[in-house]
Amino acid sequence: MQRTLKFVKHLPSFGVECTVITVDPDRGAYPVLDESLAAEIPASVRVIRTDTSEPFGSYKKLTGRQQIPYGGFANESKTSFQQRFFKFVRGNVFIPDPRRGWNAHVLRAVAGLLRAGETFDAVLTSSPPHSTQLIGLALKKRYGLRWLADLRDPWTDIYYSKELNQTAPARWLDEWYERQVLEQADEVLVTSPDTKRLLLGKSAKLTAGKFHVLPNGYDESDFREPSAPPTDSLLITHTGTISEIYHIELFLAACGECSRRHPDVNLRLRFVGKV
Repeated sequence: MQRTLKFVKHLPSFGVECTVITVDPDRGAYPVLDESLAAEIPASVRVIRTDTSEPFGSYKKLTGRQQIPYGGFANESKTSFQQRFFKFVRGNVFIPDPRRGWNAHVLRAVAGLLRAGETFDAVLTSSPPHSTQLIGLALKKRYGLRWLADLRDPWTDIYYSKELNQTAPARWLDEWYERQVLEQADEVLVTSPDTKRLLLGKSAKLTAGKFHVLPNGYDESDFREPSAPPTDSLLITHTGTISEIYHIELFLAACGECSRRHPDVNLRLRFVGKV
């Protein structure tokens, strides 16, 4: 979300007029919310909030859990039969993901704008959830709009893909959607050279010139009063999700070895995010 927010914040300074279509916060289901970030949306940016159709309300009723799953159920126990069942349903019924129910609402909103005579030079879709890319695919086919697909993470190779226990037909369909998006998009934005290499190998029809590496960065205005690094320790910070299926044993072992070899160094680890 931060990547897209910063696009919207800074693109107007490059002469780009943005219209954002997103989910009404009263309709969507989110694992976390940070209302303060809305203050970064420029006044010149029009934000259209739509309804959505998601299965997470039923999920919470069936499981009795208040927090919805995120990252392919990365926040759920691997040992629970109930959670293994829901992962299977997630991987084989909701393809490419359970957020796909939003797409029809977005397409109706865009159709209304176009009927009203509005024109757009390009459409940018950002994912995950990768079902959002199917919106761009539909707009490309229906209206011939120039389409930029921004993939912040891999699709069928995302870190939790093996946890979904997809059947062969479900896997084929997921990969087919992925190829359609990569082949039909006018440009593909990725966050690293390795992701570019991975996606470029998905189809013989793809050319390297279509892919553009735009790494995740930082907004200087968020660090106007930076804190000084600690002088009494070596501090390593990880921001983002650490789930049960992340293999951080080697990292922790390396930290332990550093501490043994350099007992005079106070090594500190800080994890910011869902752990």
